[in-house]
Amino acid sequence: MVPDVEADLAIVLGTSLKVSPANDLPLTTANRGKPLVIVNLQRTPLDRICSLRIFAKTDEVMAMLAEKLGMEIPPPRDVAAASGNNSQRRRHSEGSSLRPFGSSS
Repeated sequence: MVPDVEADLAIVLGTSLKVSPANDLPLTTANRGKPLVIVNLQRTPLDRICSLRIFAKTDEVMAMLAEKLGMEIPPPRDVAAASGNNSQRRRHSEGSSLRPFGSSS
């Protein structure tokens, strides 16, 4: 079920648009006659109906947009280090498998 979308513009960044129900939201906006912009390296099922299609890396496009708008993008931060949780980073770097959120081991 798709919620009632009243967006004036849909900007889709870095996704194949193949997973439901998330792929329905930009389609709903486009079907209402509103612009749909897709930024992705590969083709998507909605390429034929979008108003603007950009084949590029999302980070590069967003950096250009932020510059044009006069906005500064803060540098990336290490979320695990910022939260003081270094165990998750160690597990990941040791190549162990991912665990469900909230699992203790």
